[in-house]
Amino acid sequence: MTQEKGAAKKRIFTAAASLFAQKGYAAVSVREIANKAKVNIAMINYYYGGKMGILKAIVNECYEKYYTAIAVMADETVSPEERVRIAIQNIIDFYRNNREPAMVAFNTIPIDIPEILDLKLKWITAKHKGSVDFFGKLGLDLTDMVTGTVIRGVLTTLIGDHFQFRYIWEHILKSPEQAQFVKEHMATVPTLQFDDTFYRKYSEILATLYFHGVYGIVHKYHKEKRGGKHE
Repeated sequence: MTQEKGAAKKRIFTAAASLFAQKGYAAVSVREIANKAKVNIAMINYYYGGKMGILKAIVNECYEKYYTAIAVMADETVSPEERVRIAIQNIIDFYRNNREPAMVAFNTIPIDIPEILDLKLKWITAKHKGSVDFFGKLGLDLTDMVTGTVIRGVLTTLIGDHFQFRYIWEHILKSPEQAQFVKEHMATVPTLQFDDTFYRKYSEILATLYFHGVYGIVHKYHKEKRGGKHE
């Protein structure tokens, strides 16, 4: 692929991710993507086979990057707490660098497109064992539906919700047409600086909360198994 063709393919990917994030997958047409990417529709069909092909590419790229970010969890030369801290920082860096694609990949659930649901499930299933092993060594059974849902879901939900809030907030700030309440509220809110300093502190607080929360759950259930009373 020539450099020019590679650039066009990337523009299609970026344009589609931006439009999907802002308007939702179903509301975006192939023509809109082509116009935003400054290509003709034929190029979209050539590179991706249509709109769904772009969504599949977004899902594949984001899941691959996400699971690469948390691959440190399998590194037993690093302490469990340090692995959690590194993984959380990596996840934050992933979202900072791939915000719109990540929102699309993790938030878009087109029930009427089984191929996308299958694709997501294949990724999650393929990577399931790593987290089960890590938390199993800490004393948690992620094969238990309730425990697994909480432990896996809370971290990604917290970080994902933060970046979605940031995305919405920044679009509100840029919007020339704002409701009166929004204008009045914004006047009372300090300017948020989502810089490296913010995310270092954010990562540290989140890692401490998550890791010690996990150990709190381990302690609780170990006491229950021993028949002890809660303090």
